[in-house]
Amino acid sequence: MECEKKLLLGKMKNVVSPSDSICTRTISGPANRLLILALIISLVIGYVVLGTLINKTIGEIKVNGPLYLEIIQQKDLVADILPPSEFIVESYLTAFELASPIHEADRDRLVLKLNALMTDYEARQAYWAKELQPGSIKELMTEASSKPARRFFQLVRDQLIPLVQNREYDPPCCSQHVSSYVPRHK
Repeated sequence: MECEKKLLLGKMKNVVSPSDSICTRTISGPANRLLILALIISLVIGYVVLGTLINKTIGEIKVNGPLYLEIIQQKDLVADILPPSEFIVESYLTAFELASPIHEADRDRLVLKLNALMTDYEARQAYWAKELQPGSIKELMTEASSKPARRFFQLVRDQLIPLVQNREYDPPCCSQHVSSYVPRHK
């Protein structure tokens, strides 16, 4: 405000003092205009670059974006390679191998594998019991299909493994009795 008064008074008198010329340059000098223009252009370019980076990042991490599709592909690959812990087909096959006299040399390894499969099954049951919302899927997963599976594991743990370890078993009888629980589990 003071500079404007001095400028107006100086123009009216046609006299400009050195302090008035400094005041005039700070208000309307061409260098300052260029500086302000450069600052505005820099801000606009910065916002455009920032917007582009944000858009690119969101595009990569969004649902159905490249990162999401890669995660889904890896999950599907693991699901295709490994049998699920909730489906006891691998446990059934291992119990069937254990009951077979051909695999007598692998008996200890098969018992350890069966115990690990039982542990995995129970861990996944606990997970789904905690994570699934109440409803028909939870009831089917944690009740209906788990009863025959748990009965199967109980039979394997309490009858098949001790019989095999003591070599007091009848392979056809064991296999038939164990296999009667698998169709009910599906």
